[in-house]
Amino acid sequence: VWLDYLGVIDEREARLLELLKTPRTMAEIVNTWIVYRKPREPEAFFAFAEEALMRKHIERLMAAGKVTAEKTGYVRCWPDG
Repeated sequence: VWLDYLGVIDEREARLLELLKTPRTMAEIVNTWIVYRKPREPEAFFAFAEEALMRKHIERLMAAGKVTAEKTGYVRCWPDG
């Protein structure tokens, strides 16, 4: 079960890294619905949760040197990311 959960984390981060080939704002990242896959009701709650989870993933990827923050948003680092 634990390995399944780790697989979910890896899958989300792979999707996030693919998205961040070009700089994206947090709002743009949230609107891709990487975690929930689509908007759900109540949307404000799920958007809040999506943002909280994406911030955790971005923090982890930044600590690993795979993502950086620029003026235009978050972006994948090359070639390591």
